[in-house]
Amino acid sequence: MSFSCKSQQKNIEIELKECVNETINRYIDNYYGYGKLDFYPFIIELENSLIESGLLKDSSKKEYMNFFDEFSINEKGIIYGKEFEKIEILMKENKFDIRNSLLLLDLIKNCPYKIIKENNLSQESLLYKQTLTVEKLYGSDSGFGDKNILYSFIKNINSKEFEKIVYRAPVILLVYTNMKIRYDKE
Repeated sequence: MSFSCKSQQKNIEIELKECVNETINRYIDNYYGYGKLDFYPFIIELENSLIESGLLKDSSKKEYMNFFDEFSINEKGIIYGKEFEKIEILMKENKFDIRNSLLLLDLIKNCPYKIIKENNLSQESLLYKQTLTVEKLYGSDSGFGDKNILYSFIKNINSKEFEKIVYRAPVILLVYTNMKIRYDKE
């Protein structure tokens, strides 16, 4: 990758982070009337919680795919439920409420779409592929739990990109969303 391409990629990542943070903070301000959240340190904390609990061994693509395998057959149902309660506390402490499906849509589809448009990204770009995959998730009868679409979402991210939280964050949100759908008692 040339210096120019690397520079453009870095700018795209910065723009995506800014869009996500602006969106979340607008939501927090509208919903709670106050507050500020830097999303990426928060999502890393959430991921670390998943690792510390043993639901993930590490932050690799393979581990996230294993998570959805085990989650879909509910091998660790009791463990997931207990860990979900701990994660919910973290979410509430940070005023991050994903029950608003429009917020989730903004974070994993609309912000990437905005960056695609502003930067004239091709259909081969990761953000474009992720946006299409999210549309499939929203349109699926299984919703966010469609394992094949979740796999596709993860597989679209190459290993080097997956190391970057900006590309891994939507996967972490999808893990949390699936846990919330299954274990939230509200």
